[in-house]
Amino acid sequence: IEAQRKILAGYAAVGVLAGARTAAQAMPLVLGATARALEWDVGLYWALDPAGERLTLFATWSSGVGTADAFVTACRERTFDAGEPPFRSVVTLGESVWIPDVAVDPRFAAIDCLAGRCVAGPRLRSALLFPVYCTSRRFGVLEYLSRREERLDDDLYQTMKGVGFQVGQFLERIDKDEQLHRAWRRAETDREDLEKLFRDAPAAIAIVRGPEMRYELSNTLNQALSGGRKLVGKTVAEALPELEAHG
Repeated sequence: IEAQRKILAGYAAVGVLAGARTAAQAMPLVLGATARALEWDVGLYWALDPAGERLTLFATWSSGVGTADAFVTACRERTFDAGEPPFRSVVTLGESVWIPDVAVDPRFAAIDCLAGRCVAGPRLRSALLFPVYCTSRRFGVLEYLSRREERLDDDLYQTMKGVGFQVGQFLERIDKDEQLHRAWRRAETDREDLEKLFRDAPAAIAIVRGPEMRYELSNTLNQALSGGRKLVGKTVAEALPELEAHG
């Protein structure tokens, strides 16, 4: 059963990523799908800033148990230096970090409710943190917590390492798509600015293309010189047939 849960967690993440279009849409679903498959209580995604210095909570999932919800609420108000433990090993070295008992971790002890001391119900116990990465960069840290005393074995380690890589590839694709869209928008703006420059220039300007010389642009002054006739989309011969006699 344990082995099947780990396999299911990996497939669940892949299934979510296959249908998602944005990181904001995908990450809460990935956290929920994998945490439910493993029967853990909390899933968090800490996103690394562009400078690689700070981690900010980007997405969360909770089983709804009081302790788990309190932990998620407290984390929403926190950011962490990427160089402080336990994040340092994950971000800098790309290693997974296993915490058998979060109560002894200073990051959790700093907020009472994180250790379950101010919330009714069993406190959170085990935590696993691992990198979200691709071949070219690290994007952040995935963190899962359980109220049970879990144990880290090689199967779980390999499963979650695979999840981190799958998520990283997804985020890289999203990032490249966004870069492409930004470049396209800049190119469109540049083209519109150039057209405006041609259109308003104090000289007759026309752009024709191809061996048949088809008009792509005719500015205001050029239109006036042609008697106001429609030029764009027509060849020179079609738009100005009187010029044929002049070769």
